[in-house]
Amino acid sequence: MNEKNKNPKLPLDPETAAKSGQTHYLAQVTNPETNETLRVLRPIFIENSKKSEDGVRVVPAYLYQFFNLTEKIVYLRNNALGTEIRYIYKKGVYKPSADNDVRKIMLDYIEAYKYKLQSEIWAVDTARQLLDSKSPYIDHDSMNADESVINFQNGILNLFSMQFKPHTPELLSTIQIPCDWTGKQTPTPIFDRFIETLTSGDKSSAKLLLQYMGAVISNIDGAKFKKALFLVGDGNTGKSRISSILRRILGKENTSERSLKRLSERFGETAVYMKRLIFSSDLSFMKIDQMDRFKELTGGDTISVEFKNREPFDYRFKGLLLFSMNQLPRFGGDRGNHVYDRMLIIKCGQTIPEHLRDPCLEDKLFDEREGIIFKCVTALLPVIANGCRFDVPEECKINIEEYKEQNSSVIEFWNECSEPCADGESCVNNSQLFYSCFVIWSKERGLHYISSFSEFRQEVSAYVGKP
Repeated sequence: MNEKNKNPKLPLDPETAAKSGQTHYLAQVTNPETNETLRVLRPIFIENSKKSEDGVRVVPAYLYQFFNLTEKIVYLRNNALGTEIRYIYKKGVYKPSADNDVRKIMLDYIEAYKYKLQSEIWAVDTARQLLDSKSPYIDHDSMNADESVINFQNGILNLFSMQFKPHTPELLSTIQIPCDWTGKQTPTPIFDRFIETLTSGDKSSAKLLLQYMGAVISNIDGAKFKKALFLVGDGNTGKSRISSILRRILGKENTSERSLKRLSERFGETAVYMKRLIFSSDLSFMKIDQMDRFKELTGGDTISVEFKNREPFDYRFKGLLLFSMNQLPRFGGDRGNHVYDRMLIIKCGQTIPEHLRDPCLEDKLFDEREGIIFKCVTALLPVIANGCRFDVPEECKINIEEYKEQNSSVIEFWNECSEPCADGESCVNNSQLFYSCFVIWSKERGLHYISSFSEFRQEVSAYVGKP
């Protein structure tokens, strides 16, 4: 026996090795020329076989166990009958994996031992089927549940202690920021000038922007903020750059571009699955029947996600929304204060002259990403301490009140068609008759949505401040 190949820590058969959590064992083989018995190191999925011309074969059950010992894998499913999604841990983050991804990993194992054995694809497929059928599952909400951390490509930052630690598969995270955390302030002159121009020098709006960007970069449940950001202004104000730079900082796989209308369409909700930011960089003027999906996404409600050709499942979106537009959308249905309270509206009024527009601005901003991230995370800390409440400027509050009037055909009709009395109140004695006039007025203007009688009365009462 070759004494150099002895290793008393490893067993002499694959079953014992697998049961003890070891990936390799010492196989006994005979040298046909010298008839000498040797012990060679083998992965547990390889065993001797007289039927094979190579003298060895791949054992599917042991290949499955080898995979479990060397890889970290989780299956997401809300119940036994729900849609199942497989994730594999790679480089500090769990990534969705198709059957071919698993097959490739297993084939790489086999190739590393003996290239010719890759032809035993049947063993690989059997091992993958064992993996899928025997592995336990967790629910979708278990992923990205630790709100105290941010997963960067070079490690994990704890927001509460500001400690920075190495990656660990124990952190169930599918969202990794593809940038480094440096833990120190670095100059961002281009970003600073950009924000100053975008907000027309308003420091309170600039502060809110940094806070919101910090919230997006964080892993805090977006429902705790209960806000969506709307950047409104003419073209060439730079408003779309915010979502563009955020998308590059977050990584494309962690964001999704969707308009408010598309989010409400069938399969539109799939865009929010495991995303940190839903955005539209150039939201054109649109009319929306209802804002139900908007309320669900900003409020942390459970929605039904339906991927094509798969069963729908319940899911909670934990990210945030950001929309850039020339005009705010018109919407019908529920237009109560609780809907508008979920909006942060910043007006971007400074158009950049053509000779000052920089086609390379986004790249220059991205070059300052480490300093931008530090600024945004630092700006977020007081928001967290304040119960996840942003510092909303008075200007934003005024913008909301203006939007309420612009979006409501009821209020527009009221201001245009009602006549004030001497006591300051409107001389309307028959609300049903007045509503009939409103319907005619709405149809003449070709309005997309006409409020019901109860909605009409509710809006008028809320506007004039009387029951």
